[in-house]
Amino acid sequence: MTSWNRILAEIRLMVLETVIYDSCNLASIATVSREWQTVIEQQNFSRIKLTPSRLPEFGAMIHRNRRLVRYILFCLELEEYDCTGCEPQDPESRGLSEMDNSLIVKGFENLFSILSAWQPGGELTLDISVYSPSDSQHRFNYLTFESDTTSDTCDEHRLAERPMLSNPCENYQGLSAGARQSRAAINKVFEEIMGESPFDDDEQERRWWQQLPLVPAVTGVLLRQQTRRRWKPDALVQMFARMPGLREIHYEPWREWIDILQRWTDKDPGAVLEVADLKSLALTSRLLRSGENPTKLDDMLQAAVATAMEMPNLETMELWNGLEELAMLVKYRRARLRRPAAIEWKGTWEMTLRDPVIEAWDAVASRHGGGACVADGKLVAADPPIRSHGDAIRLLGLSNSVIRPVSLRQILREHTIRKDREDQ
Repeated sequence: MTSWNRILAEIRLMVLETVIYDSCNLASIATVSREWQTVIEQQNFSRIKLTPSRLPEFGAMIHRNRRLVRYILFCLELEEYDCTGCEPQDPESRGLSEMDNSLIVKGFENLFSILSAWQPGGELTLDISVYSPSDSQHRFNYLTFESDTTSDTCDEHRLAERPMLSNPCENYQGLSAGARQSRAAINKVFEEIMGESPFDDDEQERRWWQQLPLVPAVTGVLLRQQTRRRWKPDALVQMFARMPGLREIHYEPWREWIDILQRWTDKDPGAVLEVADLKSLALTSRLLRSGENPTKLDDMLQAAVATAMEMPNLETMELWNGLEELAMLVKYRRARLRRPAAIEWKGTWEMTLRDPVIEAWDAVASRHGGGACVADGKLVAADPPIRSHGDAIRLLGLSNSVIRPVSLRQILREHTIRKDREDQ
């Protein structure tokens, strides 16, 4: 037999890449040789899944390979609950429990304490997910909680083979035609993070965030749609302030269930993001739908212009909406080289960009050093049919900054499961 070391380096690398791609248990094959160990450690330590219970050993676990860590999935796993907890009727039992809030507080304190000792250099993404393992064992059994990856082969196989509830909880009514989740069941998974406790008021919570150490090594934060539970805007402001090296944020919030709360959340987008350091911005608007009042639509587009005027680095702004059988995108694109600035729409219904709106976007283009905008529109056919906002994203060709690829897969998969259940 030919010695491993006598095989051409290119072939050895091909073998290693194949093993890494196909194998779910890389640790067991790292002992083959020092070469395999080096390559597999780079794979194993580049992406870390971390829970609060593993934080005490985390520092020692990655001490030798700290420089390899590029991504941390921080899973704040809340208490599990039984059938009586999946649809709470007692108002006193609603909201995150004291134990859950304490877990979150302690988790952030320990994580930030560890990361504060890491010197900045390279890329480090912190992916934060807040959920209970019981969420997918009761009313919402189609939910999945995954790492942010486009090539996690093991997870894809596991999810493809994941059975639906064969013995559902006593409150489960199924997803047969006409069935609807109760408001109490929905609120259970959409509760506010650190809502009414463990702090007496907002000021006390603000002071708690401010006493956490800085973590300059973190360059990116992911807050993906698989976290149904809701972040308070001010909490995000305080969290991001502890990350002076932050360069990239992916935030995929759910729409509030009550309009007045949504207005409060949307009141000041700049409270969460410093829009003046941004190069691209994508926002949803419920006004982008067929038959909407033209004046309201123009007012919304003019408001977007006002925001764009305060963004000197802006390259693209996307305003979009997606519902069942409906999709619309209005996109501003900055002038580049020989390509002029453009304001264009793309959707499933005819839209008219009126002259005052086009003139306002011309002013944005001029502010960015270009000439007048080229205005254009494109009507697209919904084939296959649009069944969710995930289908709308795919049809409109929105940029990846709108939603993470794994989040889009989750949306499409969850909707397919639900529709299949309704059709049964």
